[in-house]
Amino acid sequence: NGGQNRIPEENVKFMEDHIRSFPAYSSHYSREKSSKLYLSSDLSIAKMFRLYKQKCIEDERDSVEYNSYRLCFRTFKLAFRRPSKDICNECEKFSAQLKSESNAQDKSKIQNLRDEHQAKAKRVYDEKRSDVQAAKTSDCVKTVSFDLQKCLATPHLQCGAAYYCRQLYTYNFTFFSTDGKVNVADCYLWDETKAKRGAQEIGSCILQELGRIGPKTKFINFYSDRCSGQNLNFVVCMTFLKFIEEAHKLGRQITIRHKLMVSGHSHMEVDSVHASIEKAKNRTTSNIHIPSDWEILIGSIQRKVPFRVHSMEQKDFVALKDLGNYFKRPSVNTTGEKIKFREISFFEYRSDDPKTVHYKYDIADADYLSFYVETKGEKPELKPISMEPLPLAPEKLRDLQKLIVFVTNKQYYETFLKSLVPKKRGRRSQKGIE
Repeated sequence: NGGQNRIPEENVKFMEDHIRSFPAYSSHYSREKSSKLYLSSDLSIAKMFRLYKQKCIEDERDSVEYNSYRLCFRTFKLAFRRPSKDICNECEKFSAQLKSESNAQDKSKIQNLRDEHQAKAKRVYDEKRSDVQAAKTSDCVKTVSFDLQKCLATPHLQCGAAYYCRQLYTYNFTFFSTDGKVNVADCYLWDETKAKRGAQEIGSCILQELGRIGPKTKFINFYSDRCSGQNLNFVVCMTFLKFIEEAHKLGRQITIRHKLMVSGHSHMEVDSVHASIEKAKNRTTSNIHIPSDWEILIGSIQRKVPFRVHSMEQKDFVALKDLGNYFKRPSVNTTGEKIKFREISFFEYRSDDPKTVHYKYDIADADYLSFYVETKGEKPELKPISMEPLPLAPEKLRDLQKLIVFVTNKQYYETFLKSLVPKKRGRRSQKGIE
């Protein structure tokens, strides 16, 4: 723009370099759909501009005005948080089309499509409400929502320097369960040196949670979002099949239903747990310097719904993809139709029919479709994905070392840093968090 063109080139470059100095990440939720990168949700353009002004003072150079900095920022494909699952792209698209469409007939078609989409979302919410009520009134029904919280950074610092540095991330995969008149939140925590956050890791947490199911439970309703890399995939499907097959062999009668929210309309009870953790994180005066400190903070949160914290070790993350050598993934269902796996909204697994997966594309469909999962050979004994610490990028290790000056208990922090393993040269970086 004209105003920015009048700024000396070296000042423009300094401003651009400052914006680039903040670590940016791709989103696990929409990585395949967008090239946009995301800055820490604790940042804003105003906060970045204040840090920029401070940097200019330190370097004894002239700074640009806020509007110039803001316009420069907009030339980058950057945002301040990972895309919210509760901002619906479809609804936004329909709203834009309705505003721009002048033809009455076409406008009516768009309105009908939007109404149909929103009605589908409401049906899932109504189903979830009904399942929660059933869990409250029956001792054989349990209803659970699960989701992965946004990454928790360590060391947790409020100083400006922390925004320029890559930090170590802790993952919190949470289940919110209603069982009888009791609600409880189970938080499974691990950091990025122990495991990643893909389908095998999510499936491993699900296995841990299934292992806590009481003997009276006959029906379990699971709700999740539609993130294909974590929830809507055949690895998670095989995880449930494994549990159901073992229940069948033990003569246990149990039905598992996995129901998926409509994208953009995925608010669940588990979100209240994550909101409480974020609130405690922003208010705490406790030192959070290493991943295990997050376990202490989360375990200390006082809520009507109790939090149970489970520390996941590397031995707990099993190579569920190896089940693909045992369970043969079908391409067509029992009527010969192609299975549109990514469009499924409802999976049902029954211990009295352990090799058949019943499913629906719309939760309100009267009849189930089904596919048969053949098995071959011996079921493999699941082994840990890795028993070696996952290596970190050298740049991240350097940044973690830089932050030691802001840490209160330096010996405590240094001892942890010594346990971290650098990534060898020539190895490709893991896409996403780095």
